[in-house]
Amino acid sequence: MTDETNNPEAVKKELEASKSLLRKGLIGTVIAAICCFTPALVILFGLIGVTAWLSWADWVLFPMLGLSILVVIYALYKHSRCRKCLKPENLAQEQNIG
Repeated sequence: MTDETNNPEAVKKELEASKSLLRKGLIGTVIAAICCFTPALVILFGLIGVTAWLSWADWVLFPMLGLSILVVIYALYKHSRCRKCLKPENLAQEQNIG
């Protein structure tokens, strides 16, 4: 969270950003998992005639899967922090202090 925790609108905006990051991470994870664990990539490349490109696929897909999982973990962490700031008792405390 930034120093704008006193502003509920800024917290809501950051919550929406974390939801977007979570969606993107999940999409990347699903795509990488489908390509790694099923022959979807082989079938797709075979249909369009570019199977020679498959020699580099493992070097790209496994790091992509790992990176996507890290993005999901980070987004979940960020999302949980934003949710704590939006709890009514936290907002009431901050308004009483300020």
